Amino acid sequence: MMRSPTKRSRSLPRSRRPRPEARQYPAVIAWSAHDDCFVASVPALRGCMSHGSTPEEAAHNILEAARGWLQTARRKGLPIPPPPRGMSGRMLVRIPRTLHEDVTRRAELDGVSLNQWVTAALAEKVAR
Repeated sequence: MMRSPTKRSRSLPRSRRPRPEARQYPAVIAWSAHDDCFVASVPALRGCMSHGSTPEEAAHNILEAARGWLQTARRKGLPIPPPPRGMSGRMLVRIPRTLHEDVTRRAELDGVSLNQWVTAALAEKVAR
């Protein structure tokens, strides 16, 4: 029976375990009217944030920030949280049509996709 890479890495000495890469950590990107730009963060990497004038620029910048965060943590010997796993990142939610219309309108006013708007709203609620 083959063991999964995750289980195998637990049995290896710390120095031989696979090192997490920045791309393994999901980022949240949302428009910030206060900052007048797209703000990005990696929730699993405390304090890892960046921004950009477009969602694409924010995505590029947060990837670089996550790489820097991981590099600094390794250099200082700080603990690095494992990348999140187990969830696909997809979710189907049934909501009333009127609520769907309202959030769609808000996303358009904020200049972001419906997916980005709902993701930011959920992240804000979870952070409280």
